[in-house]
Amino acid sequence: MPATSIYEGILTQAIRDQLDECLGQRYKPSSQASISRGADLYSDYANIHKIDNIIKTGDKRRGGLMVGFVLMLAYHANAYPSSTIANYVWGFRKHCELNGEADPIIGVLGWKLFMDAIYVLCYVPSEPKKAMPFGEFLKLFQWLHDYVSANNCFRAARTGTWAVHLFGTGQRSELPFPKAYSGPESFDVDKHLRVVDVEPDSAYTKWAVGATKADPRGELEQMSGGRAWIKCAHVDGIFDQRWWLSQYFSYFPPGRRADDAPFFVADDLQRPLRYCDALADIRWAISQAGLSVDPQDYGIHFLRVLAWNAGRLSVGSTVAGIHCGWESSAKDRYSRVEPSVVASIYPGMVNALSDDAASDVAAAVRVQRAEPPSALQRKSSVAARRRGGSQSAAAPSAA
Repeated sequence: MPATSIYEGILTQAIRDQLDECLGQRYKPSSQASISRGADLYSDYANIHKIDNIIKTGDKRRGGLMVGFVLMLAYHANAYPSSTIANYVWGFRKHCELNGEADPIIGVLGWKLFMDAIYVLCYVPSEPKKAMPFGEFLKLFQWLHDYVSANNCFRAARTGTWAVHLFGTGQRSELPFPKAYSGPESFDVDKHLRVVDVEPDSAYTKWAVGATKADPRGELEQMSGGRAWIKCAHVDGIFDQRWWLSQYFSYFPPGRRADDAPFFVADDLQRPLRYCDALADIRWAISQAGLSVDPQDYGIHFLRVLAWNAGRLSVGSTVAGIHCGWESSAKDRYSRVEPSVVASIYPGMVNALSDDAASDVAAAVRVQRAEPPSALQRKSSVAARRRGGSQSAAAPSAA
């Protein structure tokens, strides 16, 4: 049976427009940006070689055209790492599909072998996501707790509240923080943490999770209202979520805010707290707390890593994974866990932080990867080409 596509046989332009709109909804803003960038880079390649800026379905030259495109990126003056190259190549492939053409690498023999070689040639080790040692994290929260108790500082109260939230739930920073005030990456009521999504009761502080990176449409786990709850049993001391919430709420006027309003807000108490501002806040706190670590070594993700390490030490990896949503697709994330165990998860995580034997577990799980010699050779080659002022994509020299 001959191959065909969803575009063959479309009867009207209106149907084609509806199909394009439907397919366009598949990708989130970050993916759309990758598609756009991949298309722009291929257009640069096409202009150099005087060819079409898209590869038509069935073009027998498609293998060579794609190889040339990838090599242009590999020897680009920007020295793109292999992960970035793969991202831009993916973007161009999707660009072709969104314009009614087949994925250009389908049926291209040797493609995987070639891309494996590009990975080795262009490998650049990524910056490790550092996990703060348990002892330093305890010092950080002790400082935050003492500072908020003694000072009228909304920034510190807010930082402690969202930090204890992310540590207690093990969620990504994408849950509480949008990236922008406006545009496609601004606050989204289906994704980000809202006022209605925080519910303390007599036994737990509960946080409702919307769509996430792992579950972009919020389909894997749902409850009435379309969100799944994470339960953090009450504890006393510097990690008491009730205390932190009371400090945070004290800066707002009397009365309840709108249910769909962002839970964590900027200094004006109206706009959502952006990721960049939250990152600046946690690094400010680390710098002020007198820790023996460099604030620039840590992003917000370190809280998620700490949650995993503390969770697996206290209740085991399976229960910790269920609590944080990493290992459960059930409608009720705690359906496989006894209530007594649920009540022990967050207290166990907090207790694990004080265990001297576990204080450096975060450092122990880091894996250092040596840079392959080929990457060093490539950097030297690119540097030499830059000095020579060459603008063309030269082939790699034989060893």
